[in-house]
Amino acid sequence: MNKYPKVSIIIPTYNTANYLAATIDSAIHQSFTDYEIIVIDDGSTDETETILDKYKNNIRVHKQLNQGPGAARNVGIQIANGENLVFLDSDDLLHSGMLAIQTAYLDRNSDVDVVYSNGYRFKEDKKGHVKYKLLSKSGEVVKIPLDGNPADYLISHNCFPPCVAMVRKRCVIEIGCFDESLTTCEDWDLWFRIACNYKISFVNGIAAYYRVRKGSNSDDKPRNIREHLRVMKKIEQSEFFKNANETLRSEFYYVKGILSLFIGEKENARLCFNTSVDLNRSSIKAQSAQILFKLFGVRLKNIYRAKRIIFGIHGIHPV
Repeated sequence: MNKYPKVSIIIPTYNTANYLAATIDSAIHQSFTDYEIIVIDDGSTDETETILDKYKNNIRVHKQLNQGPGAARNVGIQIANGENLVFLDSDDLLHSGMLAIQTAYLDRNSDVDVVYSNGYRFKEDKKGHVKYKLLSKSGEVVKIPLDGNPADYLISHNCFPPCVAMVRKRCVIEIGCFDESLTTCEDWDLWFRIACNYKISFVNGIAAYYRVRKGSNSDDKPRNIREHLRVMKKIEQSEFFKNANETLRSEFYYVKGILSLFIGEKENARLCFNTSVDLNRSSIKAQSAQILFKLFGVRLKNIYRAKRIIFGIHGIHPV
């Protein structure tokens, strides 16, 4: 590995020894070779140390007491030597051409600070069969048009997971890195803050494979919803939100209402649906949610589960 590589791949890990080797292998086997791999062992108590020792000639390791994913990534950022950063969770996989495609894009476009691509979510069943689905098909990657404002899209939903993106280190440091108080959705918070000040672009290609499994951070749905709402509170207090048009703010309160509904915050859900309609009276889904809420109350979440496509929400996977 070069002392000053072009890219630093940062892998925070906490008790994911069963998946860690495959993750590191996917980072090692890239067609682009000017990179370093940094693993932040965030207080693991399983066989993580044994796994890491097998890769000692290929990776850099930093061990610390458990502090959470945001803090682990921030340590990785501080010690990274690369100009560009990739944040890879320790159970996800990089596509072999990811670094080549995205590094070339950033080199060609000096005005872009974050580039992201499509990917696959995958899940292994009890029989060992693996099912794949494009992240764009499941709503976890939203392609932002070249002439679109990324913050307009990120104001209500996360548009892409960290494993499919590459970001300039300078940009992340200037924006203040990850919010260490968040236990999930910390990537969405970072992307939104970046989008308010820098340019984010999409480039065609497959960047990574996002693993869906029991016991992962994304599997704790109630906590994810509460953290989602914490990020929304931060967005609501931002200058961008205050200056956003009524259509964007209407969508924001519609989404906030749905999430409030799922954790039983009935009054907050009602206020959000009413605000959404007040801001955009032409929004059919906001009006539908307002009416259905009056009829069904918190039972509306059961209708949402059954008829999710009617509401048209993408990127809200905790529910």
